[in-house]
Amino acid sequence: MQAENYDTGDQGVAYNVTSVNGNANSYRADGVDLDNTSDTGGGYNLGWTSGGQWFRYTVDVATAGTYTLDLRVAAPSAVAGALHLSDASGTNLTGAVDLPATGDWQTWATVTTHVTLPAGRQILTLDQDNGGWNLNHLGFTAGSGSPSATLTASPGSLTFADQAVNTTSAAQSVTVTNSGAATASITGVTAGGDFAQTNTCGTALAAGANCTVSVTFGPTASGTRTGTLTLTGDQSNNPTMVALSGTGTDTTGTDLAAGKPTSESSHTDVYPSSNVTDGNQGSYWESANNTFPQWVQVDLGSARSASRVVLQLAAGWGARTQTLTLGGSTDGTTFTTLKSSAAHTFDPSTRNTVALTFPAATQRYFRVTITANSGWPAGQVSEFQIWTS
Repeated sequence: MQAENYDTGDQGVAYNVTSVNGNANSYRADGVDLDNTSDTGGGYNLGWTSGGQWFRYTVDVATAGTYTLDLRVAAPSAVAGALHLSDASGTNLTGAVDLPATGDWQTWATVTTHVTLPAGRQILTLDQDNGGWNLNHLGFTAGSGSPSATLTASPGSLTFADQAVNTTSAAQSVTVTNSGAATASITGVTAGGDFAQTNTCGTALAAGANCTVSVTFGPTASGTRTGTLTLTGDQSNNPTMVALSGTGTDTTGTDLAAGKPTSESSHTDVYPSSNVTDGNQGSYWESANNTFPQWVQVDLGSARSASRVVLQLAAGWGARTQTLTLGGSTDGTTFTTLKSSAAHTFDPSTRNTVALTFPAATQRYFRVTITANSGWPAGQVSEFQIWTS
C-alpha cells in the first residue's frame, strides 16, 4: 500500500494536516505532503509528518488474521511513538510504533510490527503521533511471522496534586492491557523521578488480560517534578511509557543549596561535585576510588542559618551504608563538626534519602566527609540539600 495513495477527499475526510507542504502535485492534485522518493522503485513518499496529522486508506482484506506489517521509513533521528494504525472506530491496532534513526530523510529502512484485521473492506487510518520521519509504503503479509503483544496504558499520563516535600501521596492506578494477539513477556516495570510503583503484572500478561500499576508521588524538592512509568518486555511497542508529574510543596522553607557552587576532594570520570546541587536525583558526585576519606561541600555564598541537611543517592540504586561527618565553616578553611561521624543507610524503600538534623548553625560552607561506603569504594552523593529547619 503506497503511502501516497491515501483516500480521495478533502481535509478532515481523507486526511488531516496542519499545513500543505507537498511538491508532488503532478501525481495528485491535492499533493498534500508528498515528495519524490529516492527509495528503491522511485515514486513518492509521505513527508512533513507532525503529531496530530492523519491519512486514511481503504483496503480489502481477503482473509481475517494477524498480518506482518512492514513500514518503509526514513528518519534522520530516532522517533519514539512515531505513529500507529487505527480502524474506522478509532481502535489502535498496532500500538505506538518506534522508528530508528536511518540518518537522512531519504535513507530508507524497514520497520516491522503486526496487526490483526477482520476480513472485508475497511478504512485504516495512519495516525502521526510524533513527527520527524518519511513513509514510502506499507506492506501487509498474511500468515507470516508471529502474533505480537501490544501493551496499552490507561490513563496515558498521571498528574498528582500538590504534595509536601519528603512525604508520599496516595496511590493512583494505571491499567495496563495486552491488546495484542500474543502473551507479553514483561521484563521490567519502573517509575522514574520522585515516583514509586507496585504492580500486579508479574512476568507475563496474556492477550486480552490486564494488570494494575499503583503509582505514588514522593517529592524530594519543591516545584514541578516529572518522571516516567516504563514497562519493558517483548511487546511491539516496547517500551510502553506513561508520563508522570506532580508539584512538591515545601512547608519548611527553601533548599539553600539549590544551584549553589560546590567543591570536592576528588571526583572520578564524569561525576563532579556540581551534580549534588543540580536538583536531579539521577545525577551524582563520586570520588576517586579506594582513597578514603573523601569530601564534597556546598558554598552558600554567605553565612546562613541551617539545622537540617538532606543527602540522597539515585532512587533506583541498591541499599548501601556510608560513614560520614557533617561540618560547617564560615571561611572554607576551619570547619566545626555539626554532625559527628556515624554510619547512615541509604535505602531505596525510603528513596535513598538520609536526613541529618543538628542545632541551628550559621555557616557559609557545609561539608560532608565520607570515610566508608558499603556499596562502592568511594564517596557518593546525588543531592546535597540544606534547609533552615
